[in-house]
Amino acid sequence: IIIILGVLILLGSLAYSADNESYNNNPPSSATNSDWQTFTSVVGSFKVLLPTLPKHQTRNEQVEGLDNPLKMEIYTSTVGNSLAYLAAYTEYPPEVDTSNPDNNLEGAANGMVASSAGNELISAKLTYFGSNRAIDILIKNSSEGIYIKGRGVLVGHKLYMLYAVYELGSYNDTDYNKFVNSLQL
Repeated sequence: IIIILGVLILLGSLAYSADNESYNNNPPSSATNSDWQTFTSVVGSFKVLLPTLPKHQTRNEQVEGLDNPLKMEIYTSTVGNSLAYLAAYTEYPPEVDTSNPDNNLEGAANGMVASSAGNELISAKLTYFGSNRAIDILIKNSSEGIYIKGRGVLVGHKLYMLYAVYELGSYNDTDYNKFVNSLQL
């Protein structure tokens, strides 16, 4: 069950890959500091700053050992052709044991790395987001030429995941920190 978190986080990065086709058909957008806006998700009841209006996807993933598929809400905000910010939310059923958040969050990072042959874990650090356990991760996918940098926050049975998917040269540390630190639950 710990690997469930990793599978769900990967789904968010797949949303970037699936949407990448449409990036080439849209003119690149730029996000200046004044363009960032607060996005409020009705599902999951969270707020986050995003550089552009996000696209919404709902994904259902059947997981072994669970009767019903897990539902993930993914909001993707793109900047040009090589950078996307994703905010994702999942609520786990009671049978998923989240009593040891460190194990769940470490399992998420390990599961995400193992889910794609090109993924390599660069760093993972357990931390806190307010009083809730969190993990900051950085993954490099050599085969796709992308990086995934993000923060997962586990609040009871609710997982909030904020991350940037980017090509080298399109990442801005100030913007990333503004994004992940803007989460309001």
